[in-house]
Amino acid sequence: MKALTGIREEILRENSGVKDLLLYHVIDELEPGDETLFIVAMGEHRQDAVNAISQAIEKIKTKPPIWKKEVTDRGAYWIHETG
Repeated sequence: MKALTGIREEILRENSGVKDLLLYHVIDELEPGDETLFIVAMGEHRQDAVNAISQAIEKIKTKPPIWKKEVTDRGAYWIHETG
């Protein structure tokens, strides 16, 4: 997902203590409670990594368009969330 690549690059550029950041959003059929987002951060110090993860979560909530298809007993419909 291009938006996640942009978020990764932005966080790495803005935080010299963050050495690497991996962002992965699951695109698949999921059940309620399934994990959908995985973030791994490597920093010079623990707080650098924790801050990078926090920044990534906040940016992912607002930047990339996230579409999901809800399937219920009454039918299926698409939801578009941008934060």
